[in-house]
Amino acid sequence: MIELETQNVEERQLDNFLTPFEGEKVFLLNPTFDVLAEIYDDGIPDSTQLNVLLTGLTLSDINKDLYQAMIVSSLESNDSVFFRLVRNSNNQDNYIDIPSKNTFISDTQFGVVVSFGVEGVTVFYGESSEDKMESLFSLWGDAEQNVLKYPPMDYIEQTLEEISEGMFDDFMTALEYTFMEQELNRYHALVATGAIHNILVHDIREWIDETNFGTPSAISRMKRQIEDETTELLDTDLVPVDVGRPRHRLVLHFESDVDSVIDFLEEYQNHIE
Repeated sequence: MIELETQNVEERQLDNFLTPFEGEKVFLLNPTFDVLAEIYDDGIPDSTQLNVLLTGLTLSDINKDLYQAMIVSSLESNDSVFFRLVRNSNNQDNYIDIPSKNTFISDTQFGVVVSFGVEGVTVFYGESSEDKMESLFSLWGDAEQNVLKYPPMDYIEQTLEEISEGMFDDFMTALEYTFMEQELNRYHALVATGAIHNILVHDIREWIDETNFGTPSAISRMKRQIEDETTELLDTDLVPVDVGRPRHRLVLHFESDVDSVIDFLEEYQNHIE
């Protein structure tokens, strides 16, 4: 177990809890998504390297939701942030053996994130030592690399904008909405965005396959489900192509007064409640 000295701990409220670690190599152990999202929003201080040690439990929680997974993958696209996966000797998932989640450790100090508030993030800071860093570098050396499977946000933006201008912003709006609603998921968000932008189902399936978004066939099943459950919301029309059969394009039903992805998702929820 990595022991932390708690006798001379100082409580601080900061806008960016990495600021005291500027210019240092820092390990982040047992992070929650809230802390990783905060780092994504605030950025990494100059000349700071952040090594994030995940456990299987943490990684599983992150990958349950695409929005979370893309945020974390976007962090890894930063040249100063690195992720690895730690397993115990039995190859079972467990928390790294330290007193708390969301613990930052460098060779001079440690920090434990306690809470988030309007005035900033509350963190307990204390003194560290080089021997703790030696243990962490050993753990880091044995940890598994290349553990994040979803592409970063900028890649998602680039590929969606190639399909239709403004599609990325609408998709992220829809995805954030579904993140808060238990009965909705990533495929609802994509169908809603596709209908607003009149996108070919074929193009959406190809995008899903290219970005590892999920299962391409799931988008067709979701389309049929929404059509069955809401008769005046979603429709498709046929678009001729140079070679082969015409392809289906997602469109709004002619009787629908929906004009945004949120309108679409709210209308769908009203029908299924």
